[in-house]
Amino acid sequence: MVNMHRSHNSKMLHRLTYYLKSTFLISIKALPLLALLLVSLSAQAQIDAPSASIEIKGKQPNDVPAPVFIAPMARKKSSDVQSGSLIFKSKIKLKDPFKSNEKREINFMEGTDFAEKTYTALENKMNNSQEKDIEKLRPEYFRNQNLGDFKSGSKFVNFTYRDHGAIDGDLVSVSVNDTIVHPRIFLEGQFQGFYLDLKKGFNKIEIKALNQGSVGANTAQFVMYDDMKKVISSNTWFLASGYTATVVIVKEND
Repeated sequence: MVNMHRSHNSKMLHRLTYYLKSTFLISIKALPLLALLLVSLSAQAQIDAPSASIEIKGKQPNDVPAPVFIAPMARKKSSDVQSGSLIFKSKIKLKDPFKSNEKREINFMEGTDFAEKTYTALENKMNNSQEKDIEKLRPEYFRNQNLGDFKSGSKFVNFTYRDHGAIDGDLVSVSVNDTIVHPRIFLEGQFQGFYLDLKKGFNKIEIKALNQGSVGANTAQFVMYDDMKKVISSNTWFLASGYTATVVIVKEND
Protein backbone atom coordinates (compact mmCIF):
# COMPACT_ATOMS: atom_id res chain seq x y z
CA MET A 1 0.00 0.00 0.00
CA VAL A 2 2.71 2.33 0.90
CA ASN A 3 4.66 1.48 -2.20
CA MET A 4 1.68 2.23 -4.38
CA HIS A 5 1.31 5.61 -2.82
CA ARG A 6 4.97 6.44 -3.36
CA SER A 7 4.78 5.40 -6.98
CA HIS A 8 1.81 7.66 -7.56
CA ASN A 9 3.61 10.67 -6.06
CA SER A 10 6.66 10.07 -8.15
CA LYS A 11 4.57 10.11 -11.32
CA MET A 12 2.91 13.36 -10.31
CA LEU A 13 6.28 14.99 -9.63
CA HIS A 14 7.61 13.84 -12.99
CA ARG A 15 4.61 15.31 -14.85
CA LEU A 16 4.90 18.63 -13.04
CA THR A 17 8.57 18.90 -13.89
CA TYR A 18 7.86 18.20 -17.54
CA TYR A 19 5.09 20.78 -17.64
CA LEU A 20 7.32 23.49 -16.19
CA LYS A 21 10.13 22.80 -18.59
CA SER A 22 7.76 22.88 -21.54
CA THR A 23 6.25 26.16 -20.41
CA PHE A 24 9.67 27.77 -19.91
CA LEU A 25 10.87 26.70 -23.34
CA ILE A 26 7.75 28.07 -24.97
CA SER A 27 8.21 31.41 -23.15
CA ILE A 28 11.83 31.72 -24.35
CA LYS A 29 10.84 31.01 -27.95
CA ALA A 30 7.99 33.50 -27.76
CA LEU A 31 10.19 36.43 -26.61
CA PRO A 32 11.31 37.58 -30.12
CA LEU A 33 7.74 37.37 -31.36
CA LEU A 34 6.55 39.40 -28.38
CA ALA A 35 9.24 42.04 -28.95
CA LEU A 36 8.35 42.32 -32.65
CA LEU A 37 4.70 42.72 -31.73
CA LEU A 38 5.49 45.57 -29.30
CA VAL A 39 7.60 47.42 -31.90
CA SER A 40 4.82 47.10 -34.47
CA LEU A 41 2.20 48.44 -32.07
CA SER A 42 4.42 51.40 -31.11
CA ALA A 43 4.96 52.37 -34.74
CA GLN A 44 1.23 52.12 -35.46
CA ALA A 45 0.48 54.41 -32.48
CA GLN A 46 2.88 57.05 -33.76
CA ILE A 47 1.25 56.99 -37.20
CA ASP A 48 -2.30 57.27 -35.85
CA ALA A 49 -1.57 59.97 -33.22
CA PRO A 50 -2.50 63.54 -34.40
CA SER A 51 0.43 65.86 -34.84
CA ALA A 52 0.41 68.76 -32.39
CA SER A 53 1.31 72.22 -33.74
CA ILE A 54 3.45 74.61 -31.72
CA GLU A 55 2.59 78.30 -32.13
CA ILE A 56 5.59 80.58 -32.22
CA LYS A 57 4.63 84.15 -31.60
CA GLY A 58 6.42 86.69 -33.64
CA LYS A 59 8.02 89.82 -32.15
CA GLN A 60 5.45 92.42 -31.22
CA PRO A 61 5.86 95.77 -33.00
CA ASN A 62 7.13 98.56 -30.79
CA ASP A 63 4.52 101.36 -30.59
CA VAL A 64 7.06 103.92 -29.32
CA PRO A 65 9.07 105.31 -32.24
CA ALA A 66 12.77 105.50 -31.91
CA PRO A 67 13.99 108.96 -30.83
CA VAL A 68 15.11 111.27 -33.61
CA PHE A 69 18.02 113.51 -32.80
CA ILE A 70 18.11 116.89 -34.57
CA ALA A 71 21.27 118.88 -34.68
CA PRO A 72 20.86 122.25 -32.85
CA MET A 73 20.71 125.37 -34.97
CA ALA A 74 23.56 127.78 -34.87
CA ARG A 75 22.88 130.46 -32.26
CA LYS A 76 22.53 133.95 -33.68
CA LYS A 77 23.90 137.06 -32.06
CA SER A 78 21.52 139.00 -29.83
CA SER A 79 22.09 142.11 -31.94
CA ASP A 80 20.55 140.44 -35.01
CA VAL A 81 16.76 140.62 -35.21
CA GLN A 82 15.33 138.21 -37.78
CA SER A 83 11.86 138.60 -39.26
CA GLY A 84 10.93 136.16 -42.01
CA SER A 85 13.77 136.12 -44.49
CA LEU A 86 15.05 139.60 -43.61
CA ILE A 87 17.71 140.24 -41.00
CA PHE A 88 18.09 143.69 -39.50
CA LYS A 89 21.05 144.88 -37.52
CA SER A 90 19.99 146.37 -34.21
CA LYS A 91 21.49 149.77 -33.48
CA ILE A 92 21.00 149.29 -29.74
CA LYS A 93 23.80 147.43 -28.00
CA LEU A 94 22.70 145.87 -24.73
CA LYS A 95 25.23 145.48 -21.97
CA ASP A 96 25.56 142.32 -19.99
CA PRO A 97 24.31 143.21 -16.48
CA PHE A 98 26.45 140.47 -14.95
CA LYS A 99 29.67 141.71 -16.53
CA SER A 100 29.14 145.43 -16.23
CA ASN A 101 31.25 147.20 -13.62
CA GLU A 102 29.17 150.36 -13.73
CA LYS A 103 27.35 151.34 -10.55
CA ARG A 104 23.75 152.37 -10.89
CA GLU A 105 22.41 154.94 -8.44
CA ILE A 106 18.74 155.10 -7.45
CA ASN A 107 17.38 158.31 -5.98
CA PHE A 108 14.22 158.26 -3.92
CA MET A 109 12.04 161.31 -3.25
CA GLU A 110 9.69 161.81 -0.38
CA GLY A 111 6.00 161.86 -1.30
CA THR A 112 5.54 165.51 -0.36
CA ASP A 113 8.63 166.56 -2.31
CA PHE A 114 7.40 164.64 -5.32
CA ALA A 115 3.98 166.32 -5.17
CA GLU A 116 5.56 169.72 -4.66
CA LYS A 117 7.88 169.34 -7.63
CA THR A 118 5.10 167.93 -9.80
CA TYR A 119 2.76 170.83 -9.10
CA THR A 120 5.57 173.35 -9.47
CA ALA A 121 6.53 171.93 -12.86
CA LEU A 122 2.89 171.91 -13.93
CA GLU A 123 2.39 175.48 -12.76
CA ASN A 124 5.50 176.67 -14.59
CA LYS A 125 4.35 174.93 -17.75
CA MET A 126 0.91 176.53 -17.54
CA ASN A 127 2.36 179.97 -16.84
CA ASN A 128 4.67 179.69 -19.83
CA SER A 129 1.85 178.63 -22.12
CA GLN A 130 -0.53 181.33 -20.88
CA GLU A 131 1.84 184.08 -22.04
CA LYS A 132 1.29 182.94 -25.63
CA ASP A 133 -2.50 182.83 -25.24
CA ILE A 134 -2.91 185.97 -23.13
CA GLU A 135 -4.25 188.00 -26.04
CA LYS A 136 -7.06 185.44 -26.54
CA LEU A 137 -8.60 186.13 -23.09
CA ARG A 138 -11.52 188.48 -22.71
CA PRO A 139 -11.00 191.78 -20.84
CA GLU A 140 -13.43 190.80 -18.05
CA TYR A 141 -11.12 187.93 -17.07
CA PHE A 142 -8.51 190.48 -15.91
CA ARG A 143 -10.32 191.70 -12.81
CA ASN A 144 -11.46 190.46 -9.42
CA GLN A 145 -15.00 189.12 -9.26
CA ASN A 146 -17.52 189.48 -6.44
CA LEU A 147 -19.81 186.43 -6.40
CA GLY A 148 -22.24 187.78 -3.77
CA ASP A 149 -23.00 188.24 -0.05
CA PHE A 150 -25.15 185.68 1.82
CA LYS A 151 -26.65 185.33 5.30
CA SER A 152 -26.68 182.05 7.14
CA GLY A 153 -27.09 180.69 10.65
CA SER A 154 -25.00 177.60 9.85
CA LYS A 155 -22.05 176.65 12.03
CA PHE A 156 -19.96 175.74 8.99
CA VAL A 157 -20.07 175.51 5.20
CA ASN A 158 -19.15 172.60 2.96
CA PHE A 159 -17.15 174.19 0.14
CA THR A 160 -17.08 172.03 -3.03
CA TYR A 161 -15.39 172.85 -6.32
CA ARG A 162 -14.35 171.47 -9.72
CA ASP A 163 -13.03 172.58 -13.11
CA HIS A 164 -16.11 173.15 -15.29
CA GLY A 165 -14.03 173.55 -18.45
CA ALA A 166 -11.25 171.43 -19.90
CA ILE A 167 -9.07 169.64 -17.36
CA ASP A 168 -5.97 171.58 -18.31
CA GLY A 169 -4.12 172.05 -15.01
CA ASP A 170 -5.98 174.93 -13.31
CA LEU A 171 -4.67 175.71 -9.79
CA VAL A 172 -6.32 177.87 -7.11
CA SER A 173 -5.78 178.85 -3.47
CA VAL A 174 -8.46 179.49 -0.82
CA SER A 175 -8.32 181.97 2.07
CA VAL A 176 -10.83 182.96 4.77
CA ASN A 177 -10.70 186.50 6.17
CA ASP A 178 -7.30 187.02 4.49
CA THR A 179 -5.84 183.85 6.02
CA ILE A 180 -4.82 181.16 3.55
CA VAL A 181 -6.40 177.83 4.48
CA HIS A 182 -5.58 175.90 1.29
CA PRO A 183 -2.50 177.22 -0.54
CA ARG A 184 -2.78 175.07 -3.67
CA ILE A 185 -5.71 173.07 -5.07
CA PHE A 186 -5.69 171.22 -8.38
CA LEU A 187 -9.09 171.48 -10.09
CA GLU A 188 -10.34 168.18 -11.47
CA GLY A 189 -13.47 167.21 -13.37
CA GLN A 190 -15.34 165.81 -10.37
CA PHE A 191 -16.35 167.77 -7.29
CA GLN A 192 -13.98 167.91 -4.33
CA GLY A 193 -14.35 169.90 -1.15
CA PHE A 194 -13.58 170.82 2.47
CA TYR A 195 -15.36 172.27 5.52
CA LEU A 196 -14.99 175.85 6.78
CA ASP A 197 -16.10 176.88 10.27
CA LEU A 198 -18.04 180.16 10.25
CA LYS A 199 -17.46 182.89 12.79
CA LYS A 200 -20.15 185.29 13.91
CA GLY A 201 -20.29 188.24 11.53
CA PHE A 202 -18.48 188.46 8.21
CA ASN A 203 -16.70 185.49 6.67
CA LYS A 204 -14.90 186.48 3.48
CA ILE A 205 -13.99 183.47 1.34
CA GLU A 206 -11.52 184.34 -1.40
CA ILE A 207 -10.47 182.03 -4.27
CA LYS A 208 -7.36 183.08 -6.19
CA ALA A 209 -6.36 181.81 -9.65
CA LEU A 210 -2.74 180.69 -9.40
CA ASN A 211 -2.41 180.07 -13.12
CA GLN A 212 -4.27 179.64 -16.38
CA GLY A 213 -4.76 176.26 -17.98
CA SER A 214 -3.40 175.33 -21.37
CA VAL A 215 -6.82 175.97 -22.99
CA GLY A 216 -7.55 179.46 -21.68
CA ALA A 217 -8.65 181.16 -18.47
CA ASN A 218 -8.78 179.57 -15.04
CA THR A 219 -12.27 178.05 -15.00
CA ALA A 220 -13.98 176.73 -11.88
CA GLN A 221 -17.40 175.95 -10.45
CA PHE A 222 -18.16 175.98 -6.74
CA VAL A 223 -21.15 175.05 -4.55
CA MET A 224 -21.42 175.87 -0.81
CA TYR A 225 -23.75 173.92 1.54
CA ASP A 226 -24.75 174.75 5.12
CA ASP A 227 -24.86 172.28 8.02
CA MET A 228 -28.38 171.22 6.90
CA LYS A 229 -27.03 170.35 3.42
CA LYS A 230 -28.84 173.29 1.86
CA VAL A 231 -27.16 175.28 -0.91
CA ILE A 232 -25.95 178.71 0.24
CA SER A 233 -24.29 179.74 -3.02
CA SER A 234 -23.40 178.26 -6.40
CA ASN A 235 -21.44 180.00 -9.13
CA THR A 236 -18.70 179.78 -11.78
CA TRP A 237 -15.79 181.99 -12.75
CA PHE A 238 -13.35 182.72 -15.53
CA LEU A 239 -10.18 184.32 -14.20
CA ALA A 240 -6.77 185.25 -15.50
CA SER A 241 -3.77 184.32 -13.39
CA GLY A 242 -3.45 186.34 -10.15
CA TYR A 243 -7.10 187.48 -9.92
CA THR A 244 -9.64 186.45 -7.29
CA ALA A 245 -13.31 185.57 -6.85
CA THR A 246 -14.86 186.50 -3.49
CA VAL A 247 -17.91 185.23 -1.56
CA VAL A 248 -19.06 186.77 1.74
CA ILE A 249 -21.18 184.81 4.24
CA VAL A 250 -22.63 186.68 7.18
CA LYS A 251 -23.31 184.48 10.20
CA GLU A 252 -26.25 185.91 12.14
CA ASN A 253 -25.87 184.02 15.45
CA ASP A 254 -23.53 181.71 17.35
